[in-house]
Amino acid sequence: MSNKLDKPQTLGDNVVAIDIHKNESEAPAPGSFAVGQIEDDFSATLTPVTVAKEQKSLFKHKPYRKLKRAASPPKVSYISAKKLQAKKASWKKRMFKIAVVLVLGVVSGSILGGWYKNYTDSMFSSDVYPADVTPYLDDTNAMMTHILGSDNDADKQNFDNILKDRGKSPLDYSASENYALATYKASLANSFYLESKGGVTTMGITQSVYSIRAYDGNTYQLSSQSKGMLTLAICAVYNKNGNNVKLIQGNNITDTTADWTGAVTNYTADEFKQENGSLPNVLSPYIVSSKTIKNENDIKIEQTLLNESNVYSFEMELDAIPAAAYYYKQVKLTSGLADYPIFNKIKIKVFIDENWNFVQTQIEESYTVKYGIAAACLGTLTIDYTFNEQVDLPYKG
Repeated sequence: MSNKLDKPQTLGDNVVAIDIHKNESEAPAPGSFAVGQIEDDFSATLTPVTVAKEQKSLFKHKPYRKLKRAASPPKVSYISAKKLQAKKASWKKRMFKIAVVLVLGVVSGSILGGWYKNYTDSMFSSDVYPADVTPYLDDTNAMMTHILGSDNDADKQNFDNILKDRGKSPLDYSASENYALATYKASLANSFYLESKGGVTTMGITQSVYSIRAYDGNTYQLSSQSKGMLTLAICAVYNKNGNNVKLIQGNNITDTTADWTGAVTNYTADEFKQENGSLPNVLSPYIVSSKTIKNENDIKIEQTLLNESNVYSFEMELDAIPAAAYYYKQVKLTSGLADYPIFNKIKIKVFIDENWNFVQTQIEESYTVKYGIAAACLGTLTIDYTFNEQVDLPYKG
C-alpha cells in the first residue's frame, strides 16, 4: 500500500476531484466516490479524478439592475381640533381684511376719480380767463398822442411819415409801442390779407392748421382749416359796419382748401363774439400790450433781413392767460374741442418794415386740452401780411 498523496491538477475547464483509497486495487468504480470525504487513515492513496465543471449564468440572461432602497413612508402630521379652529378663524380674518382693502380701494378710487373729474372740469373752464380785459389793454390813442406830441387825428393817420421826418425808426420805440403803431397802421388799410400756416402737435400727432384773415374793403372773412385727429373747416363772414356774422361749414377739406358748401349758422355780432371771442375784423386775436408783455425792458429791437428785405424784428413772450382772453374761444371753435384750452405759453416774433407795416409774425404757443384726459399741445404758426392790394376772399357766396 502506498502512502504518497498526489497533488490535484487542473486541466482547462476541468476540476480535479480527489478519490481517497488505500491502494490501486481497491479503487472504487466511477461515480462511487464521495466528494470531501477523507478517511482518518493517512496511509490511504489519493487518486485524482477529473470532473466536468458546471457552467451556470449568474443572472439568467437578465441585465444587471441596481436595487433601490424603498422610499420612506410619508409622514403624517396631526393637528388638534383646537388648533384647527384657530386656523379657520385666522383665515377668515385675512379674508375680511382683504375685502375691507378692496372696498376701500373702490370707494377711494371713486372719490379720487370724482375729484379728478371736477378738477379737470374746473381747469378747462372759461373762468380761468379774465371776464374783463380792460386792465390788460393799452390806450392806443394816448400812446400815439405821447409819441407824436399831438392829439390831432390827421397827424395820427400820417404818423409814419411824421416820425420818419423826425429821423425816427422802430429802433427808437419799445416792443409794445411798435406793436401798437403797426396795429393802428393796419386799421387804416383799404384791404389786407393774412395767410397763416402751421400745426399743432399733441400726443405725438401733428394737426395741420391753415387760416386766412381777409378784408376787401367791404367784407371781413376768417377761414380756418384743420386736419389730423379732427378734420374740420369753418368760414366766418362779416360785412363792414354790419351786425351779423354768417358761419359756413366746409366740405372736401384739404390742408389749404375747402368747399364752403356746408351748413350755415347765423349769429348776431355779440353772439359771435361770445362764441369766437372777437369779430373777423380784428387783425390778431391776442391781447398784446405793455400789460401782457413779459420783461419788456429786456426786449431788443433789431434791424435784420427777411426774404431779402430790410425789416425790424423783436421777440416777446406774453402772459398767456390774459393774452389769450379772446383767443381761447377761437381755438375751441376752430378745432372742434369739447372744452376750452388752457394756455401756458405764448411767444411772438414780429417783423415790421420801416413804415410800421406788419410783414410777418412767427408764433409759438403751448396749451392744454382735454381728450378724455389732459393733453399738452404745442402749436407753431407763421403769418404773412399783405396790405392795400386786391384781395381774393375765401368764401364767394
